[in-house]
Parts: sequence; structure tokens; C-alpha cells
Amino acid sequence: VMNGAVELFKAAKKEGIKPIVGCEIYLVGDLKAEKKQKRTHLTLMAENNEGYKNLVRLSSAGFLEGMSSGKPAVDMALLEKYSDGVIALSGCLASTFAKALVKDRADIARKHIDDLVQIFGPEDVYIELQKNGIPEQDIVNEGAVKVARDSGLSMVGTADVRYLRREDYQHHSALLCVQTKSTLQNPKMQFSGNEYYLKSTEEMVAAFAEWPEAIPMAAEIADRTEIDIPLGNILLPRFLPDGEDEHAYLRELVFEGLRERYGDPIPAEAIERAEMELGVINKMGYDAYFLIVWDFIKYAKDNSIAVGPGRGSAAGSLVAYTLRITDLDPLKYDLLFERFLNPERVSMPDIDIDFSVRGRERVMQYVKEKYGVERVAQIITFGKMFPRAATRDAARVLGHEYAIGDRLSKLIPDPEQGRAPKFDDCLAE
Repeated sequence: VMNGAVELFKAAKKEGIKPIVGCEIYLVGDLKAEKKQKRTHLTLMAENNEGYKNLVRLSSAGFLEGMSSGKPAVDMALLEKYSDGVIALSGCLASTFAKALVKDRADIARKHIDDLVQIFGPEDVYIELQKNGIPEQDIVNEGAVKVARDSGLSMVGTADVRYLRREDYQHHSALLCVQTKSTLQNPKMQFSGNEYYLKSTEEMVAAFAEWPEAIPMAAEIADRTEIDIPLGNILLPRFLPDGEDEHAYLRELVFEGLRERYGDPIPAEAIERAEMELGVINKMGYDAYFLIVWDFIKYAKDNSIAVGPGRGSAAGSLVAYTLRITDLDPLKYDLLFERFLNPERVSMPDIDIDFSVRGRERVMQYVKEKYGVERVAQIITFGKMFPRAATRDAARVLGHEYAIGDRLSKLIPDPEQGRAPKFDDCLAE
């Protein structure tokens, strides 16, 4: 997945470090094949902004077109479609290339590399070598060196990093047990050895002394990559055709809604509040946003799709109330608009809307048809390990009875304003 790319980009830039973005994808032979296919791994790197966009497209396509047994996958046809600006590395032991060499099928390995070269070009394909203490890796390295030298492709020394330090091996093993709902005494999944940590330059140079040319290639790839993800821009489509005044149209709808909600003549308090909100919305550039939301909610209600009354800070907006985006009167309940939109703290409006599960897909399809599928995205929700749940998981993984983990977790302080307590605070309690 590419979920952490923006977070990585921002953190690296903040520390003055060059961000290098990549993705290890699952690859299958043909997504259209009816029979179930085995997935292999392939390492892809973004050389530039177009490469970054293509990695995002590949990741999305894997979920939308290649889901099988709960895992996303892409095939060679998708790689060819989204290859611009992407650098390909032959992959780890789980790659098509490595698996073929382990089975003594150098012909299949060469064919796979030839296919990658056809897609990405010879300058953008590197043969990966790794040193991890696994016997099969030694077989792969021997065959990989021969393929690289026969084909004239560059070799690059890489390391599969699963944890930061060598001593974190046990912690990683415990996390795998949490993931697979097993215990350290009887794990369902584990890695061979403790070599999957972030190695220093000196350790990598020593490990690849047999192929010293493989180390500088890592620096070459780093030098080649240059991405600059544009952040903070408003990417909203226009609601009205170019040349038409969206603010005037929004104002017209709001005053029409004021008369419906409060009667005619409109109370002075409601007019004053509406004018203030419309001024802030226009100043922040969100006229189209409110029109877009108003439009698809109107579509839902006109087509008998149940819509919730609204929740969260958007309930403090009189504009949202007059547009029937929400059904809570902010004047009656003295709700603050500033909690929703504030010129002093510029951020996109966030309106939480609940649609009936029976009609939600129809609303999404309406939005896609109106604005184009390439301008509509679904967001993901991340589950995080909070202290109490993590404590119960840790106790189970270590083989303790449920009651022990439950008793320990109840000693952890309650979250404050939705935020989990810090580790030191838990110890202090």
C-alpha cells in the first residue's frame, strides 16, 4: 500500500532528509484469469512525481481490480499501463525472479526480467541482492549475479527491514502473533533469523564485499529519485461552469433556505449569521464545496435514500442548515460556526454525513458520473493499537490467561478527549 507515503514525505522534509518513496506490490500473472493465482513480490520506486502518481494508481488498482483472498494484486498489464517514472527492483525471496532461481529455473527468471525490461526499460530495472543468512538467498544471489552480468543490468544490494534494531526481533515476533492471533510459544507466522533490521552503511559494505559494485547502486537510485508531493492545495472541482458565479448561486440557495426554515420575512439574527458564514466560506474558497455537498444530499433525499441529521462541528453552520445538509438549528441551540470553519485556522471543511447502506452506493455512483471517476476517491480508516487493547494482546501473545491481561488493562488511565494516555503516565498509575 501507499498509505504512509505522505506521512513519510512530510517527516523527511521536516528533518531535511530526501524522501524516497516506493511500494512492494503483490504481482500475479493475469488478473482476468479465472483460476486462483499465487502472488509474488516486486519492489517499485518512484523516480519522480509521475512515478509517485503511478504507484498510487497501481496500489488503488490492486484493491479495486485485483482483490483475491483478502489481498490486493496487480499484473503485468497494469504495470505496463502505469510504468512511467517508476524504477523496478527484481524483489526479495518472495519475488517471481527469486522463486524461479530457487527452483533452478533460470530460464523463467530471465524471462521475467526481460518482461520487466520491456515495461520499464533497461535503465529502470535493477537486480536485487540480499544477505540475510537464509540458504535459499545464497542460491538466489548466485543466479542473480549471472543474470545481471549476462543482461548488462545493474545489481543493487538491499536489505529487507522489518524492525529498527537487531534486538527488536522479539518485538516483531510478538506483533506477528498479534496479527495472526497466535502466541510466541505456538506462532502461526515467523521470520527466519534476526537479520531484518536497519543495517548501517558499514554493515552493508561488509555484507556485500563479494559484489562491491552493488552498494553504490543504492546511492544511484537515491540520487535519481526526486519527488515533491504538492500538499495543502484545494483540489475541488467547480460546481458551476466556468464564468458563472458560484458564490452568488450559493447565496441564493441559502436565502431561499432561510425563508423555508424561518419564514418570510427572515429574522434579522438569521440574516446576520448567514451573511457572516457566507463571507467566511467565500474568503476561504469553499463555495463549490458547499454546493457539491448540497447537490448530492439533495439527490439522495429526492431518491428516497435516508440521510442522517448531521453530526460533529458542521452542526454549527447555519449555511449547512439552510441547505438541508444538516437538520439541527444552530441558532436555537446556540452552536458555534467557528468550531466548523475558522479563517484563523485554515483547513478543509469536514462534514460527516450518514447515508443508508441501501442507497450509499447510488449516491457514490451519482457523484462519479457527475464529476468523473478520476475526481472521486474513497478514504480509508486506520485502526490503531490503543494501550488497553495492546496490553490484552501482549498478555495473550505471552501465553497468559485473559484475566491477567484484562486486569492490567483496567489499570491504564482513561483516554482524554479521545487521546490515549502516554506510556509514562500508564507506568505512573
